[in-house]
Amino acid sequence: MLCDCIVKPSADPTAQTPAAEVCGVTSPGLVQVMCDPRTDVSQALTALLSGEATDQCGRE
Repeated sequence: MLCDCIVKPSADPTAQTPAAEVCGVTSPGLVQVMCDPRTDVSQALTALLSGEATDQCGRE
């Protein structure tokens, strides 16, 4: 239903916005940091904060 609403005004529902591209690049990096056994608590919290800030900017 959502795709139909996007396609009706001739928009492309598969188009990737610049914000989506940024998220696509940063997300795997955050997962790698969190899964690395050498990451300590401080580094993990910094990575989480970075992810949240990126997410918030993408919504704005």
